[in-house]
Amino acid sequence: IFRYFLLNINLGIQYIYRPTNRNLMKKLVLACLVFSATYLNAQNKVYEGDVYQAGVDETYKAVLTITNDNQYKIDYPDSKCSGVLKFVEEDDLGFLKFQENITKGKEFCVNGLNVYLYYMDADKTQVNFKAEATEAEDDEMRTIGDLYLKQD
Repeated sequence: IFRYFLLNINLGIQYIYRPTNRNLMKKLVLACLVFSATYLNAQNKVYEGDVYQAGVDETYKAVLTITNDNQYKIDYPDSKCSGVLKFVEEDDLGFLKFQENITKGKEFCVNGLNVYLYYMDADKTQVNFKAEATEAEDDEMRTIGDLYLKQD
C-alpha cells in the first residue's frame, strides 16, 4: 500500500507542482507525513527472550507484545500458554506492575502472578522481566529474565 501511495505521489508531482497548484502540493505533503507517522506508530512492539524459573530450575522462552492500543500480551510458547497483563501501577523507580491473566493453556501455567517490567534503556529496546506469586525470597514461582525488542 505504501509503495503504491508513493508511486501515485510521483506521478502526480508534475501536475501538482505548477504554480497554480502549490496549495494542493502542501496538502499532499501533509497527508503523506500523517500517513507515514500513523503507519509507523501502528506497529506492535514485540520483545523476546529467555526467562529462568528457579523453583523448577528451568529456562524457557517468553514473548511480550505491546499492541498499538497499549495492551500487554504474554506468550510462553515452550509452556504452551499465553495471556494478558493488566496494568496495576508504576512505582517511583519506574517498575511497571501487572497482574497476569493466563487465557490459554491454564493447565500448563500458573495464573494470577504479579509481573514486573523495567525498561533497561531509554530507547526501550531491552526490558527486565520478573514474575512471582509472592514477594517472599523462596517464591518457587519467581521467574526472571531479559527480553529484547525484536527488530524486523
